Amino acid sequence: MKKFVFAIATVLLFAGFVLAVGYGRHMLVPFNWDSKKVLELKGEVSNISAPPMMYKFKAEGKEYVLHLGPAWLLDEKGIKLQVGSKMKVKGMVVNVNGINHLFASQVEWGNLKLQLRDDKGYPVWSGRGKGRGRGCKGMKSRSMNPIRKQAR
Repeated sequence: MKKFVFAIATVLLFAGFVLAVGYGRHMLVPFNWDSKKVLELKGEVSNISAPPMMYKFKAEGKEYVLHLGPAWLLDEKGIKLQVGSKMKVKGMVVNVNGINHLFASQVEWGNLKLQLRDDKGYPVWSGRGKGRGRGCKGMKSRSMNPIRKQAR
């Protein structure tokens, strides 16, 4: 009985370790980012569903699930995409179960140019351990300014 309990405890401990490692910093890039495979596509938003914000992007006769970043980032930058919004997206396409996912590293929309990921594929808004999840240097984040000054 003691061996059985020890075996179960070992399996649970190992599973916990695997899950802890699996949901670490590298999960922000859920695939092997290859900067040589980054494409630049011109197209338009074909569908928006919320929550969470999910964009379908149509370019060159194909449809992609477009991954831009968290809704707060888009709000902060003043990005209000609508169906039919034309944009240029630079990013990497990953096919998952026959569905093309486009992980944007940079977008151009109107006169706005926004960098979303670095050369290694990590989101620039994540902070990558530099701000304990409070955004990265030079980028305003709601969590960096929890108390808003009231107008007098």
